[in-house]
Amino acid sequence: MTVTARRLDSQGYAAPPHYDVPIATLGPLGDQPILDAPQSVTVIPEDLVVNQQTRNVNDTLRFLPSVEIRDQQGFEISRPQSRGFQSSIASNTRLDGLNIIGTTEVPAENLAGIQVLNGPSGALFGPETPAGVFDYILKRPTDSPLLRYVEGLDSNGVFTEQADVGGRGGPDDKLGVRLNLLHGQGEAYVEGSQADRTLATLDVDYHLDDRTVVEADYSHYSSDATGLPGSFVYDAPAAARARARSCLQP
Repeated sequence: MTVTARRLDSQGYAAPPHYDVPIATLGPLGDQPILDAPQSVTVIPEDLVVNQQTRNVNDTLRFLPSVEIRDQQGFEISRPQSRGFQSSIASNTRLDGLNIIGTTEVPAENLAGIQVLNGPSGALFGPETPAGVFDYILKRPTDSPLLRYVEGLDSNGVFTEQADVGGRGGPDDKLGVRLNLLHGQGEAYVEGSQADRTLATLDVDYHLDDRTVVEADYSHYSSDATGLPGSFVYDAPAAARARARSCLQP
């Protein structure tokens, strides 16, 4: 039996995948080749996020062996840290280089990648704990037209739809637009539970000249899950200190 196939002229989104990321943003040093950087840098590219179909930052960061996730606020909310050092919710997490609260719920479908400066290397971004810097990179308008629609079924019956549209137009293609819409709803992995996720983002940029770009980003994300098993977190030293303070109070 002989099987033949016709090669398509155009490839699908993230196919073939490109997992090699040669450039990273190193704080005030700007974009630098990773091979020449004296710091420890690891990058998760967008193609990996797309092909592995990760849903949140927690799932995405598990591909990095030096990173740990502290599930203190639930399985959807991450507090990442690297090399065993405890991170801060105020100084170790960034969105496009700007500080965000580390326990902010960030959907992976809205990211073009994650850059991690491991350990004390994160000091390039300023004073912080030696747990590294986690920089979440937002999706940007694409130079070529993009129209992607995906349907998925997770767990017992969470049906998810996503539309990702982007491209450029206007004089000399100076105006770029990226629209990303997602909605998922249904029964999660526990019988009788319910999960509901909604994401809407709009990213716009305009190239004033070859060296100046004006960017505007809007995003809305809501996630609700009911009927899932409960969890608890304990910290013996912190609990002991709290009891000691209560005993000393009049």
